[in-house]
Amino acid sequence: GHTEIVAMLSGKWPRPKLPGTTVSVPCDKLGGPVDVNLQTASGNLGVTITYPRPLSSVLGGFYDEPDRHGYKDWSADVTLHFDTDANRKTGIEYELELDEVGTSVKVPFGTEGETKTVSGHVLMPSFTKKGGSGPDPSDGDGFYPRVSNDGGVAKVEVPLTALGLAPGATIRLVAEAGLCSQKEATFQLK
Repeated sequence: GHTEIVAMLSGKWPRPKLPGTTVSVPCDKLGGPVDVNLQTASGNLGVTITYPRPLSSVLGGFYDEPDRHGYKDWSADVTLHFDTDANRKTGIEYELELDEVGTSVKVPFGTEGETKTVSGHVLMPSFTKKGGSGPDPSDGDGFYPRVSNDGGVAKVEVPLTALGLAPGATIRLVAEAGLCSQKEATFQLK
């Protein structure tokens, strides 16, 4: 329930330990590694992004002059490059991007017909094909990812069919975290 709020108030962030494969991307600007966890279940590749602190405390602020209020020199952006045949020579076949964007919505409040504008930062996902012979998410109905904040971590599910994969496949992942670095790993989907 309130894990994220308690962590933000107490300053203690109990980073979850997850099954599956975790790739830790070093990120000093965020205060520690960004963990990218992948696990398969029910025909989906579950992607969990765990930041060094709760997601809501990483989102927000804006880029500006370093001496002005609101400046931040980090980003919650994460890009995952999937090499679905695990062959460096053929390159990356798919890319899942989670980009931090500012947005606002009008929400109803008070008496009938009144609205209020609420602004905030969210992770906006996109999934694109970069090469190879696998399925193209822009064909037909396609696949449109959704990101959720689950207790302070970002979660996305990608159907294995959208990647042209089956459980047990070996893939290469290149994970990039915001304005930090990248980390690469080759592993079998479990």
